[in-house]
Amino acid sequence: MSAAVVPVSVVVPCYRCADSIRRAVASVVGQTVRPMQLILVDDASGDGTLEVLHALRLELGPDWVQVIALAENRGPSGARNAGWNAATGEYVAFLDADDAWHPQKLERQYRFMSAHPDIAVSGHAARRLSPGEPLDRPALDAGHSRIGRSALLLSNRFITPSVMVRREVQFRFNPDRHHMEDHLLWMQMACAGLQIARLNAELAYTFKAPFGDAGLSGETWAMELGELANYRQLHREGGIGLPLLACLIAYSGMKYARRLALLALFPRGRLARALFPVSFMTVTYSITGLYIGMGLLGRAALAAEMASRSARAFGPSPRARRNSTVWSRRCGGSLTRGPRHARDR
Repeated sequence: MSAAVVPVSVVVPCYRCADSIRRAVASVVGQTVRPMQLILVDDASGDGTLEVLHALRLELGPDWVQVIALAENRGPSGARNAGWNAATGEYVAFLDADDAWHPQKLERQYRFMSAHPDIAVSGHAARRLSPGEPLDRPALDAGHSRIGRSALLLSNRFITPSVMVRREVQFRFNPDRHHMEDHLLWMQMACAGLQIARLNAELAYTFKAPFGDAGLSGETWAMELGELANYRQLHREGGIGLPLLACLIAYSGMKYARRLALLALFPRGRLARALFPVSFMTVTYSITGLYIGMGLLGRAALAAEMASRSARAFGPSPRARRNSTVWSRRCGGSLTRGPRHARDR
């Protein structure tokens, strides 16, 4: 008995991925429901990747698999946009060529999106696997949460291979960005008032660390520059005001310092281990001062979100718990996940 077909177009940007694309496509083929369309976008790889994509199209059926060959390299944003614009399904789901999906990913996420017509885009949790680990791992249905603007401004709440978006959404990835381009898109959607949600089940798998490994995500400094550029673009577009821009830039810098401290922890050597606690404490106290300052400036909702994230990121220290509780009370008794007003600038 063949799997039911759902109105979802799957878009996979491909750049020099001949060694990993078959694993990604196999995870799409292995879904419990069949997407109506699989779009493979070759981003001018020039190394034989395109030939592999055409071979997959012949194996899986030219009526189901569409191959788009870009004449020049456009980066991940341009490749995703090309696939998005060619999609015919009611929904578009993105998958990177070096990642994979849980077999029930499309079934669960499509069911959620169908049941919540007000949600424009949804993502879900993901897990890092080692090559060769099985994809059909237990994935408990742990519910979902709506992601507000404040939460998205502070961090990217889901990875692109977890995202399903309604095709008619007019926003697109910024083709000029090669780092943090997905986070910018989610923030633009949130600032425009679109509803965003995150499923808590782990339905996507990555095979490299979020930072410190090879690939785009391994370019830690470039990612930091990308995040700062995102905030400046939101300010130019009117999504955030100048005081909030300044706070977000400071917060981003502190997160970057923490990331460097974490990277210094793992290499062997006494110097790296000695520097870690110094960096850890410096960033912790700096973030504490930042969200206290934001509260005094009238950005209580965002300060509360920062307090909550700091407590989770730096461990359940008594100081972090006390600061989080203080801001929770000042914001009405709970740590809000979104702005009190439509445009909390």
